[in-house]
Amino acid sequence: MNLIWLVLMCFSLNCNGLQDSSKWPVVWHLALTLGADVVMFQETHLTIKQERSFGMFAQGFDKFYAHGTSQSGGVLIAVHRSLGLASSVVNYDNGHKLILEVSLQGEKM
Repeated sequence: MNLIWLVLMCFSLNCNGLQDSSKWPVVWHLALTLGADVVMFQETHLTIKQERSFGMFAQGFDKFYAHGTSQSGGVLIAVHRSLGLASSVVNYDNGHKLILEVSLQGEKM
């Protein structure tokens, strides 16, 4: 058995709504300034169109969304590409739950 050690800096934030686009660079700046490898935002309340624009602030990240409505829900998980992780969505539930399957060098984590 091969052991793989991976140290991650994770950042998680309940956004309580990001309808005001002036908040977008602020929350991304906070996550990136802290050196986050994995970013998780809950309760984004973003539409699909807004999510595309919101994600533009996180260059170098693979982004996965569970879409909510403009009033509730909305989840984003962003994984930095430098980690070399392969990720895919396993479960998605009305913008309230997002589960990723992650593997490194072909090994599920």
